[in-house]
Amino acid sequence: MQDDPDRDRLYEADDDALEQRRSHLWMSHGVALFVILVALFNPQSLERWAAANPPSWAVETVRLTVGTWSDRMQLIGLEQPRQQIEQGWQELKSADWDDLETRGVQPNEGSP
Repeated sequence: MQDDPDRDRLYEADDDALEQRRSHLWMSHGVALFVILVALFNPQSLERWAAANPPSWAVETVRLTVGTWSDRMQLIGLEQPRQQIEQGWQELKSADWDDLETRGVQPNEGSP
């Protein structure tokens, strides 16, 4: 197998401090964007986090803010995709083999 110089560059640490800083900035921006998107489009996870922590000023502020945000998401209709996925998941969890056969899903015959 031949060495790939482009691939090798990806796995080598860069000696240039500026390039290292750029890499860290890209990663931190990506993580921050992901956290913001999850917070915007999945307020239920923040509600569960607030319920799991002991009451404090910060937790109550997050809980009340998320409650308001969740209500507004429902008014706009952005809650529907998540609700449909959750409903489908709950149906699959509660289904037994007879339900799956009526839907046309056949279990693997070779599985133990």
